[in-house]
Amino acid sequence: MSVENLFLKALREDDRARLLPLLFHRNFLANEVLVEPGGRLDVVAFPREVQFSQTFGVALDEPVETALIGREGLTGPVLVLSETCSPWRISARFAGAAWCAKTDALRGLAADAPDLRRRLLGLATYYGAQNSLSSACAANHPIAGRVASWLLNATDLSGSPELFITQEDIGIRLSIQRTSVTEAFKRFKYIGATQTRRGRILISNRRALASVACPCHPGLGHLARSLGVPYPDTETAVA
Repeated sequence: MSVENLFLKALREDDRARLLPLLFHRNFLANEVLVEPGGRLDVVAFPREVQFSQTFGVALDEPVETALIGREGLTGPVLVLSETCSPWRISARFAGAAWCAKTDALRGLAADAPDLRRRLLGLATYYGAQNSLSSACAANHPIAGRVASWLLNATDLSGSPELFITQEDIGIRLSIQRTSVTEAFKRFKYIGATQTRRGRILISNRRALASVACPCHPGLGHLARSLGVPYPDTETAVA
């Protein structure tokens, strides 16, 4: 079985050998919901091409993204470990494939696999820290820098310089007005960092985009690695 998910690749050989028979392949549609607030996470996804957005909001038409989940991890590690209902909506940001496993099966395996359980705890801590970092970033960094960091993080976790998302959706996830996001992309275009079409964003010059990004982008990678999360090398993640 070919495995493109970095979390699965990083597992101990014996843990991975026990987990692989539990996996099944699934293609997700854009905006497909894996779990709603108050619901139970029945299936865990280990993203390959797909990315998931973990969002929270009093009103679901005004959600705030608390974590971006890509090939470094899996959906809902804290829900696997705690057996609680989800406080978040977890949905696919765009269409793509993932390996999946039944939540109960993964939970049972983790109970008897200390290293797997440790990695799940590290990942849960990392996704929680993403939320804290996002709040601090919103309070302290300019909008263009925030948007640039978000784009770099998203391409790191997808392994592709191309994202299928609208500027409007980015604004919603970052709680930024659409007009402000538009101004940020005008700056990116001026320095040759991005090319855009409706529903598609191409990072054409990663170094140029990184020059605008706030410090949260490299900080996120350092944080992930300190917690044992296999975050891609930011210098080589996307050509």
